[in-house]
Amino acid sequence: METTEKIVEAYVRHIKGWATIANIRCQGQYEIDLLAIDPRTGNRYHIESGVSISGSFSRLTNQPYSKDLEKER
Repeated sequence: METTEKIVEAYVRHIKGWATIANIRCQGQYEIDLLAIDPRTGNRYHIESGVSISGSFSRLTNQPYSKDLEKER
């Protein structure tokens, strides 16, 4: 289980109060990251999580914000 999946599972368990099952293997090479069930309503949730950083990501600087430089790559 990846870190993002652990964070999402902790949130739905402790904040939302849902029951969870992680890493359910399916036919072929498929896997469900997280299955959550709201015990109060019976609603079921199939949750897939991931993180990506676009190629336009840049380092933070201590420079003042400039609207003109916003679109400059």
